[in-house]
Amino acid sequence: MADVKVIRLAETEVVKFAPVHSHPYMEILHILDGTAEAWIDGQDDSKVTLEKGDTIALPPNVPHSFRVVGDQVLRLLGTHVSPKRIATYKDGRVTDARGYQV
Repeated sequence: MADVKVIRLAETEVVKFAPVHSHPYMEILHILDGTAEAWIDGQDDSKVTLEKGDTIALPPNVPHSFRVVGDQVLRLLGTHVSPKRIATYKDGRVTDARGYQV
């Protein structure tokens, strides 16, 4: 069985977004407060709106993004099905030792 690591409780301000990225494992996002849109890269016409209480599971190696919708701060709980956070950004940006963009 894979190790599961809860990475962090995140707060994202209005008009913030996550650049297109992927992980070599499943990522699960649970919305605690606020509203977000999530989508698979190249499928912008299939965006999913996520509100408080919603959860989305993003498959391994599938480039995806999400952004804040509305004027409320987005609070989410991100779970990575891996003992270490690994992120590959579409635009090639560098990550630190914890897997976060620098």
